[in-house]
Amino acid sequence: MKINVNFHFDFEKEFEKALHDDETYQNISYAAQCFNVDKMTAEAALRCLISANVKIFSSVLEKYNAELLNEIAIDDSSQNV
Repeated sequence: MKINVNFHFDFEKEFEKALHDDETYQNISYAAQCFNVDKMTAEAALRCLISANVKIFSSVLEKYNAELLNEIAIDDSSQNV
């Protein structure tokens, strides 16, 4: 198996995309608004933000894994030709 050393994954771009996901954006906005008007404790707001961050990281790493596995599969199949 040959590994493509030129494989590049733009983490910054993918994090930016994931951060602007509608559901994630709404969750972050909701936590900020509720915290601002004392409807939510600091702990609850932090838990909400941590949850949003976990979702963002998970989404980006899932995409990275898929692209990396695809790259390995492409390199591996080209050797079989």
